Amino acid sequence: MASAFDLGVAATTFVVIFPTELPDKTLVATLVLAARFEPWARGSLYQDLAAGRRLELEALNGAVVRLGHEHATPTPLNFAIIRVVLTTVLGYLSAIPLPHALGIDSRWGVAGLTISAGISSWIEFTLLRHTLNRRIGATGLSPAYLAKGWGAALVAAGIGRALLLAVGHRNPILVAIVVLGPYGIAYFAGAAALGLPEVRAILGMFSRMRARS
Repeated sequence: MASAFDLGVAATTFVVIFPTELPDKTLVATLVLAARFEPWARGSLYQDLAAGRRLELEALNGAVVRLGHEHATPTPLNFAIIRVVLTTVLGYLSAIPLPHALGIDSRWGVAGLTISAGISSWIEFTLLRHTLNRRIGATGLSPAYLAKGWGAALVAAGIGRALLLAVGHRNPILVAIVVLGPYGIAYFAGAAALGLPEVRAILGMFSRMRARS
């Protein structure tokens, strides 16, 4: 059940998005209500997180996004809020409880933080792209283009991994030179062989520079 804190936040959000649809007295009352919260007030979202219950993120922010669609009002800030909340929740779970549950060293929680931030970013990107597609039509890269890019990256990563295993963990500067240099060359060569337009543009630029010199 939503708390008074949640109701105040929801009302304030509605005021910010649709201020012209409410009378002045309602606007003032809503802002006064939000200002009266005690410093220790916590919403039901926090309480659910602390208790390990399912979060109300979609129900709260999703309602704002749906209202925005109904009134032709963009709500990108809510997508950003979803990303921040997901990053916080997934980051906490990945950094602290997950390593313990998997029986691995706690230092791997750093990797969990990175992965959780990436997942949250992709979710925000997907939501923004879905909204953009509804307005202007289909956007994005073709599957063939993505396959070429991923193919070149995977081959280059395999070469880099093989070189890392061959060199071993010695001087980090030496390892970086031996591994990252060939990785970059392999990726660029693979992308060029697969005909990615960005690589063609770079090669064309160098060709023009050589012709002028």
